[in-house]
Amino acid sequence: MTQVQKIDIDLLKDKSTFDKIQEQKSIFIGIFTEIANHYPQSKLSNFHSNARGVKVSQGINLDHCPYQVLDIFRDFDLKSGFNVRILNWMGHGLYIFLQFGREFAVTNEKLIFERLSEFYSGISTDPFDYKTIIKSKESLKKENLKDHLNKFSFLVLYKEIQYETSLNDQKEVLLENINLILDKDS
Repeated sequence: MTQVQKIDIDLLKDKSTFDKIQEQKSIFIGIFTEIANHYPQSKLSNFHSNARGVKVSQGINLDHCPYQVLDIFRDFDLKSGFNVRILNWMGHGLYIFLQFGREFAVTNEKLIFERLSEFYSGISTDPFDYKTIIKSKESLKKENLKDHLNKFSFLVLYKEIQYETSLNDQKEVLLENINLILDKDS
């Protein structure tokens, strides 16, 4: 039986719903902007010489849902690149994604296995196919890193970050996760 589509007039006239969505989007853009200010180009270049800075952006339709993004490093080269992406994907969750180019993953194998054990390996032929990536929940093991890189030519690690009701607490949780990755001495 075919479901008949109809216009949901109550939803379309419910301005408070749209106001709440806009408020949450603005909150995350603010948090991401504050976090971005913690990472000047000089700090990023010390970790990855090809760093292209930070960028906060947003969109309205990632699998039909609004999203906000903080990119740190912004080097998406599949051979030598590296990026840290914080994605607040409304209706799905808050995630941190680490995208490694093949060579960068091999060079940073110690970082991957010593500090990123809470992260899952994203299994997808597209490093930006988040819907597929977050479904994979594969643990990456040393013995299969080379096989993974041969099959996909890049590595995406990710983990879900729990939402906090306090803006400051949310910012601190995100900063802790980012600094875990960037702190070469830990």
